[in-house]
Amino acid sequence: RADREGFNTHLPYVTAKTKVLRNIDVQTEVSYSKNDHAQGIAYLAQAQGSFNRLSAGVSYMNASPDFSGYFNNTNSVSGNIQYRISEKIDINGNYRQDARNFKRDTLFGVAPYQKFAQVGFQYRYSPKTVLNIFSGYQNFDDRMQNKQFSYDELFVRAGISQEIGIFRIGAESQYGRTNNFLTNSQGNSTIFSLNTGFEKFNTSFNFFGSYSKTARYTGGSQGQFYY
Repeated sequence: RADREGFNTHLPYVTAKTKVLRNIDVQTEVSYSKNDHAQGIAYLAQAQGSFNRLSAGVSYMNASPDFSGYFNNTNSVSGNIQYRISEKIDINGNYRQDARNFKRDTLFGVAPYQKFAQVGFQYRYSPKTVLNIFSGYQNFDDRMQNKQFSYDELFVRAGISQEIGIFRIGAESQYGRTNNFLTNSQGNSTIFSLNTGFEKFNTSFNFFGSYSKTARYTGGSQGQFYY
């Protein structure tokens, strides 16, 4: 195929999938790319296991800088764990660290370097209502030459999702204490969001709105509204 730089590229790959101890699914992929300009290699390993009330998964991906697939110059690891205390309560944890496609970084976070970890619980108040509370840490670093953001943040987030008739309604709020490394300052970051959706005439309709006031960027405290 022709890659985004215009070179005709060969991308042979090998995938494998197996089951370990009847409870763990393991999947791997190795790919090699070659064109007139460069050669590269990438590989992916994933494992997902389920044991009674406990389920967990881990994934690791690496792609060399000259790999001509969708990802390149990438090193990514993620993991998740869930434990069901009862029919109504789950404890969840997530971790993610990656550095994706440095060449495509933008202010809007297409590919910043990031670390993210959170732990919390979900409570099914009723068959149609779910409450969740999470607390965690995140770090984002712009990889562009002129950085627009470089910060870490401790946060707590709470949300609710509810089904009312044909409507699905969700609301979420997040509060964080932000260290802005570009301005050597601290500040508070708050985010509020609301979404709703329904299906009619074999079509899904979704509406979303979010307001945030953050101390994450070079301009100091900023307010943003998305809809």
